[in-house]
Amino acid sequence: MASHPATAFNQVLNIWSAENWLTKSVMVLAWFGELWTLLFFPHYLGKMRAEELFDESTGRWAEYDELPEKLKLVGKAALMHFITESSASLANVLVREPDEASKKFSRLRVYRGTGSEILVSFVTVEIRGEHQQEHVVESSPGTYLRVPKVELDALLAAISSAGMQQADPPELASAITHLQAGEFQAAYEEALPFIASLNNHLYCDANRICAIVCSETAQWPKATAYWQALFACESSAHNALQCATSSVMADQVEQGMEWAERARALNAESEEMSGISILTNMLSALSRANHVHAAMPLLEQLRDWYTHLHVTDPTFLFGHRMPLFHVFLEKSAEIVDKVLDKGATREWYASMLPDLDERGKAELMDWLQRAPAQA
Repeated sequence: MASHPATAFNQVLNIWSAENWLTKSVMVLAWFGELWTLLFFPHYLGKMRAEELFDESTGRWAEYDELPEKLKLVGKAALMHFITESSASLANVLVREPDEASKKFSRLRVYRGTGSEILVSFVTVEIRGEHQQEHVVESSPGTYLRVPKVELDALLAAISSAGMQQADPPELASAITHLQAGEFQAAYEEALPFIASLNNHLYCDANRICAIVCSETAQWPKATAYWQALFACESSAHNALQCATSSVMADQVEQGMEWAERARALNAESEEMSGISILTNMLSALSRANHVHAAMPLLEQLRDWYTHLHVTDPTFLFGHRMPLFHVFLEKSAEIVDKVLDKGATREWYASMLPDLDERGKAELMDWLQRAPAQA
């Protein structure tokens, strides 16, 4: 068509002037088929290639190890929840499939040869047909999770053991069912008798359920007490962070800050989560509880993260578990506008400009121009 448009046009006229309607129909269908082929396959094949992981350090497509253990099905919704929940841990997503006869489950792929990063992804495996053949598809194509090496090693060690997680105590089966159904009061009443159990596993899970229920129902003093009871047996950075945010929501800001420092110290050793997660969770709690003056030092630390990274590309920020830059601007304004006057507010944001990339500078300048109108 490009080299001989007149010839192609004459061919169309000749076919269209034919009296045989069958010839016309067949040719029209053939043309639409060709058009679909030209539009679909380049897009589809390009999309498939773009979703694969390329290792720039070696200049080739990354290779992965697919772990053989069956995991409970990890759907796209669960994966997106893990990604958007900044304090989430991969251990919350990885659960061994208890039914060995299950014909639909997930597996974990581990990409180790991607420079200094360790990335993982999930695939869905379905057993089909008489010959029980495995049909494998990506749970969320193109989505790769950045995992600290220490956390990944611990998870892989757990996977290789007899079971990834200790079975839920049978005494709490009803409480867990109520909790998963959103029936918080019923879950609380079922778990409450076991919060002082001498069985360590039962004690921890009962206090965890009560803590979650009280957090979901905004009973913050009680939630703080339960999280602290859980921390006494499970001294993890995650539990320390829960103590910190619950304390803040209960208006015990000084105590919350102390717990946050403890969470940072523990996380420095265990690397359970990204350091930025502790910061963003504390800022969220302080903002919700309207402790804006206490939030400002933490907000300045978050601002310094952006100026240190110099990059505001959404994909880059997502990979580092950082809030997207426009989200940072909108959420931080809820705090800054209450603490600083208009001139100081503009100066607070403008101080970032020299250390941002061109994209970030343009986004920040546009936001500053719209800020007075929004106010």
